[in-house]
Amino acid sequence: LDSVEFGMQINDYSIGRVGYDRQWKLNQPTFGYSNVAQPLGEPATLKINEWLADQDVLFNDDFIELFNPQAFPVDLSGMYLTDNPVTQPYKQQVSPLSFVAGEGFAVFHADDQNRPGHVDFRLSADGEIIALYDAELNEIDKVLYGPQTTDASQGRIPDGAVSFEFFELPTPHIANPVATTVRTTTLVPSGAIARYYVPTDATWETTWMQTDFDDAEWQAGRTGLGFGFGGVSRVAYNDCVYRSSDQYIAANVTTYGIGNRYAGPTSGPLVDQTTGDDTGITATLAQSGGVTWQVEPSGGGSDCAVSTDAYNTFGGITDMTGVIYYGSKDWWVDLTFTGLDPTTGYTFATSATRCNYTNRLTIYTL
Repeated sequence: LDSVEFGMQINDYSIGRVGYDRQWKLNQPTFGYSNVAQPLGEPATLKINEWLADQDVLFNDDFIELFNPQAFPVDLSGMYLTDNPVTQPYKQQVSPLSFVAGEGFAVFHADDQNRPGHVDFRLSADGEIIALYDAELNEIDKVLYGPQTTDASQGRIPDGAVSFEFFELPTPHIANPVATTVRTTTLVPSGAIARYYVPTDATWETTWMQTDFDDAEWQAGRTGLGFGFGGVSRVAYNDCVYRSSDQYIAANVTTYGIGNRYAGPTSGPLVDQTTGDDTGITATLAQSGGVTWQVEPSGGGSDCAVSTDAYNTFGGITDMTGVIYYGSKDWWVDLTFTGLDPTTGYTFATSATRCNYTNRLTIYTL
C-alpha cells in the first residue's frame, strides 16, 4: 500500500513525510510526535574532495568522496556524477533521498554498479575528469587529476580547498590529513620538443585549448618555455656633443671619452635618463684608426634623420648635432655593454643615415 525508495542516510536524522503535500524529506527524529523537517544547505558549495582511482590491497573498490562545508545537511537527490562531462554529464544519477551531513562527507563506490552509494563507472588510474552536476545538469564542481599511484588517494587539502595532495592512507568518510607525502609527476620532461606562441594582447582566440587545434604555424622550441613582463622601462640616451667651455648636456649622464679631442674615461655606468638611477649596465668604448668627432653643425654635424629609431626615441630630448666621423682607413668604434640581463629585452635606437648625408650608412653589429 505504501513504499519509499531512499539512498545514503546520515547519522541522527530520519526521513519522513512533511508539509501539505506529504512529501518525503529529511527530518529531525520525532518518535511519537509530528514530523519536523530539517533545514537544508545549498548544494552549490559541495566539493569533490577525495578520490581513489587505483585500488589493489587497501580497498575493494575505487571511490569518490564529496565534502559539504556548510553547517546544514545537503540533499543530493537527483544530482549527477560522471567521469565524462563532455558527452555524458548525466552518466550516474544519485538515488532519491540521499544526503550528506553538515561539514561531513558522502562516499560513492566507483565499481560499475547502479545502486545507492555507487556509480556505474570506474575511475582511470591514468587520469581523467570527475564532475558533479545538480538535477538540472548545472555544474557544481569538477576536478582534473593526473596519473595515480596504487592504493594512494588524492584530494583537497585541507578539505574543500583548491590545492591537491596525495594520501598514502586514503581517508573516505573522514577529513583529509594535513601532513601529506608530496609526490612529483613529470608531465613534460625538461628539453622536450614543444610549440609555443607569445600573444601580443588579450584579444586572441582560445581555440588552442581544443584537442584538434593545429599548432603548425607556432614556433618550435624545447621546454621550459615561457614569457613574462619586465620591470620599469628605462631610457639611457646618447649626446655626442661635449665642450668643456659650454657644457649643456643633462645631469643624468655619464661622459665617455672618444676620438682624439677628448681623453676622458672609456667606461662607465649606464644611467636612467629620467631618474639618474644606475641601470646596472656598464658601457665601454674602444676605437681604432684616428677617430675624431665634430662639435659644431657647421663642420658637418646634423641631428638624426627624421623618422629613424634614434630620432623617434631622442628627438626633443637631447641635441645630437655633434657626430663621430672617420679618421684613417678602416677606422672603427666598439661600444660594449656588460651586465645585461639575459631574461630582459633591450632596444637599441640608432640612426643609420645622417640627416644631410643620405648615402652614408652606419653599420651596427649586435
